[in-house]
Amino acid sequence: MTNIGRSDVVLEFNERVYIFEAKLDKSAEEAIKQIKEKKYYEKYRGKEIYLIGINISSEKRNIEEYIIEKL
Repeated sequence: MTNIGRSDVVLEFNERVYIFEAKLDKSAEEAIKQIKEKKYYEKYRGKEIYLIGINISSEKRNIEEYIIEKL
């Protein structure tokens, strides 16, 4: 949780943090944009942070696209 929202999944391993945001029938880019706009990474500053945006296709019922970005 943050003061302006919450990410879908956060995995924290020692000094690495993986922040996941998933979208349904949108785009992985939109998911990354949401993580950045809502600053889900803020409380993990000082660690190695990876943002993972995922788009899931309701038609294919599978992951259609993903982006991994190191912050």
